Amino acid sequence: MSITWGLIMPIAIFLPFIIKKKEIRPLIIKIHIVLSNLAALVATIGLALVISNGRRKIFTDLHSIVGVSIYTLLIAQILNGIFKPRASSSQIVNSETPSKLRQKWEAIHNFFGWICTLLSLYPFYSG
Repeated sequence: MSITWGLIMPIAIFLPFIIKKKEIRPLIIKIHIVLSNLAALVATIGLALVISNGRRKIFTDLHSIVGVSIYTLLIAQILNGIFKPRASSSQIVNSETPSKLRQKWEAIHNFFGWICTLLSLYPFYSG
């Protein structure tokens, strides 16, 4: 889980904010998607290991409650990305103003991305 929230997700989340060059924007978004899906895969494996191990009971301590909440938000973010309103190619390449629906989607997607990141600090440091 530390790999997911300490390395993969910060890169996936901050990359689109750091690199704003419109020429490589489609590539940056594809990297964001790949890293987010990789993080979900690693988090799913980690959660399965925790559950199969049986030493830690889910929802009995703050670490596991926050962890399962973050995992739920992560899966919701991926589903949110799959069903997002499509941007036209001219919006992506030319940085044209996206539609109102797309702007709302981006705001929600960014908000929950930041919530996941901030919530992940607790389990990351609490072990």
